[in-house]
Amino acid sequence: MRRPRPGPPHALTFPTGTTIRFVLLIAVAAYAVTLFATFASSMLISSVRLPEVIAYYECHQRAVEDSARYRSEQGAAPGFAGDVDASHCHDPRAWLGPLLPVLVVAVFVLAIAAAYWLLPEWRKRRRGYVTLSAAVAPDVEPRLASLTQQAGVAGQVTFLVEPLNPRVQGLAFGRAGRRHVVLSSGLLTLCSRDPGAFDAVVLHELAHLRNRDLDIGFLTLIVGRSCWPLVAFLTLGGMSSAVILTPSVRTAQLPEGTGPMPTAVLASAIMGSFGGLFLAAAVVLLRNAVLRSRELDADARAVEWLGTAAPLQRLLAHGAGSQTAADEAPGYRHLLKVHPAPAERVRAAARSGADVRIAPLDLFAVGLITAYLYDLIGLGPLGGGTGASVTTEAFAAFVATLLLVGAVAATVWRGADPRGLRHGEVRSAQRKRALRTAGIGLGLGLCTARLFSPTFASSAAMVGGRGLSLVLPYAALCAVAGWGVVCWLERVAMAWTPAMRAARRPRLLLCAVPVLCAVGTWPALLYLLYLPDMTLYASSFVAPGWPGAVVLFWAALHMTQHGTTGWASLAVVTACAVLVAGRWWSWRPSAAAARGESGPVRPPGWLWARLGIPTGLAASVLLTPVALLRLGGAEVVWISVGAAQLVAALWAGRGPALWPVARAALAAYGAGFVATVGWAEQIALASCALSTDACHVLPQLSELKLGVMAAGPGAMFGAAVCAALYGRRERRYRRAKPPQS
Repeated sequence: MRRPRPGPPHALTFPTGTTIRFVLLIAVAAYAVTLFATFASSMLISSVRLPEVIAYYECHQRAVEDSARYRSEQGAAPGFAGDVDASHCHDPRAWLGPLLPVLVVAVFVLAIAAAYWLLPEWRKRRRGYVTLSAAVAPDVEPRLASLTQQAGVAGQVTFLVEPLNPRVQGLAFGRAGRRHVVLSSGLLTLCSRDPGAFDAVVLHELAHLRNRDLDIGFLTLIVGRSCWPLVAFLTLGGMSSAVILTPSVRTAQLPEGTGPMPTAVLASAIMGSFGGLFLAAAVVLLRNAVLRSRELDADARAVEWLGTAAPLQRLLAHGAGSQTAADEAPGYRHLLKVHPAPAERVRAAARSGADVRIAPLDLFAVGLITAYLYDLIGLGPLGGGTGASVTTEAFAAFVATLLLVGAVAATVWRGADPRGLRHGEVRSAQRKRALRTAGIGLGLGLCTARLFSPTFASSAAMVGGRGLSLVLPYAALCAVAGWGVVCWLERVAMAWTPAMRAARRPRLLLCAVPVLCAVGTWPALLYLLYLPDMTLYASSFVAPGWPGAVVLFWAALHMTQHGTTGWASLAVVTACAVLVAGRWWSWRPSAAAARGESGPVRPPGWLWARLGIPTGLAASVLLTPVALLRLGGAEVVWISVGAAQLVAALWAGRGPALWPVARAALAAYGAGFVATVGWAEQIALASCALSTDACHVLPQLSELKLGVMAAGPGAMFGAAVCAALYGRRERRYRRAKPPQS
């Protein structure tokens, strides 16, 4: 017998704000613990073997200068830290390797696990809770059994009574396998006076069990309190380093020509203390946000079970009525509270479903933690810089991108329209403003963590502070990039939401789409985060007399053509492909027929034509005789490829189908890639006929990378032209449309 298709997924099926903030808090805790272990071992060894540490930094600096001088003579581009040959430099801090961080993290995890396992039983004995039975409350026990069945809570729930508490209160606590709900004596007396309010309180506590946020709340409290000593140590350690180590560096017996190393140590220590302050603020704000949002999610679930918000609002009205004017005043004072105000809960209960608002501070924390994780993982296993390589940089960028895309996608997906995007639909002004502020918060979080990192501060000090005028243009670039990422992921959510409604496993699809987005966009994040280091590098060794903003622009162009960041243009094709694939998968004929809906207008032409393949092949065939007969220079080749991309973009972006700009960019990118790789491959085959050394049959990695780098600018230009034409057409349509009466 065929299993019936399930209905649309519940709103609370998707990750809520509580889950996202809890993941961010765990990431902050992992970063703080690892940084604590690394910083403690580094400071301990540096204080004992300070001259050797300074000698290592001087050796590494000379290796960087030698590498830059060699690359300048050879005409090559500067690369990552792993491209610098510093194998002859001995780091005295590396003798522990990753052993100390692993041990500290293991001890931290075991301590949290022990507290999670033992504290519930200790709380039960200390507070004197009594097990609820028929002898204590004969009329309440059947009602509780009915409410538990209504909530659908898996596992056994033990109800306890707090006999000496006359207030109307409930509390859910416990560990896996032993869940408890505490009812105060005042709540038991409420059962006979106002059964609806009693049900609302009990269902609220059972909602914590159903939402699976009981462990989240308990671990949040434990992790928040455990991180405080570590964060305080990092902050005080950085400040003490600035006070103690700098005089020691100046008076130590160092080799001649040590240069700016004392200043670099001082700058790194100061930025380390700033990092500790940022971590402290992140821990406090995330802990409070988790504890507040879990209460609002439980209220939403309880209102859904009750079918009305009246009992909960009536119960909360007493607390809202006694609220002070300071609590109601707009501002950020509520961020310091661990429990939402009654008035806020009353307003939240009036809304249907979970809270889908986008908080800019949440995305600021996402950007901050993303950049912190990139810095930590990119430094290698030790966390002190000795294990940095191209592999660690790429792996760090991928992990950071996965966290960023996953958190932002889950945040915007909760507010997506379940009907999906229809033709002609535009965002409301309020939604646009929310996306803009959230995106700017995300970008400023990335910028803040990157510019205030100890590694960036020490690098800036080692080059004498040249290039620091990049701060303002880099902050603007990060803000624009964050805004673009948020708007793009919101459109991705709109494109895939119809498929999510019909999916048998919506959570699997929700996880797969962000992973696909991260796979194609991590070089772009690596590009953005590595740009300040490249600017400092160029300000010191390439253009020392130029302003930092000019060098930033030059470095941004240079990085698109060399190294791992040369693959950054893959973000263009990924952004467009995910949108187009979501539209196709959501509105394929079988899926639309199963939902009984008619999909939007399909794009014109065949798939291979919409990918720009015919135009690219034609351009590659025309370019081959031009190259063989030497009818023009490189500018003729790139102009021809650009013209082919523009033609492909205009052809693919026509028609009333959805995503005209995305379709145009995808076609232009495909045309540029096929034209470049096809032209290079035809030259190689011609070399085979002439029996030269350039002969090969299959495309080489260098040719594929050349195609990726060549396709990016033309794709963006073609998309810009298509966007201008589409916007002009839309404006004409709005002016010609008669006003609605």
